[in-house]
Amino acid sequence: MRKKKKPLRVIYPSTGPLPARTAALFDDFILVFSDASLKKTGGLSAVFFQNHESSPQIFTRSVTATGSNELELEALVFALQQSERLFAGCKRAFFSDNQDAVERIKQVQNGIENTKLKQMFGQNIPDLNPQEITFHWIKAHGTCRGNLIADEHARLAADSPTSGTV
Repeated sequence: MRKKKKPLRVIYPSTGPLPARTAALFDDFILVFSDASLKKTGGLSAVFFQNHESSPQIFTRSVTATGSNELELEALVFALQQSERLFAGCKRAFFSDNQDAVERIKQVQNGIENTKLKQMFGQNIPDLNPQEITFHWIKAHGTCRGNLIADEHARLAADSPTSGTV
């Protein structure tokens, strides 16, 4: 007897960067989505929405391939660095589909030393004031359009070792 094929899952992305049920929680924030992809090289992406109706600003970078969680953390640091350059002083909400990366950056925000993050930031550790900067885990491959865009551009950056649209 043959096994039945699983039906293809169709994902309908949210119309805005976040699903409607959560969008209102972040009305006053710049929305920042980060993601990483691992192929022959690593790819990082940071996607910014100034509000729920704006077009995304997308930044990518190709990097040396490392472990998946490390790449995701590197993508979050990349997004933080770009946000400092573009939106310093503005309230920013960061979204990553990697729970480990979110928890590690939250530890630093709460004053816990993290040698790996210190190395990634170098001397330019941004102020992670919880009144201005929040970090959130979102489910990967869900309906969140911001995450889907970040995922797509991280894959493109990993496919193109010369990528660097910063």
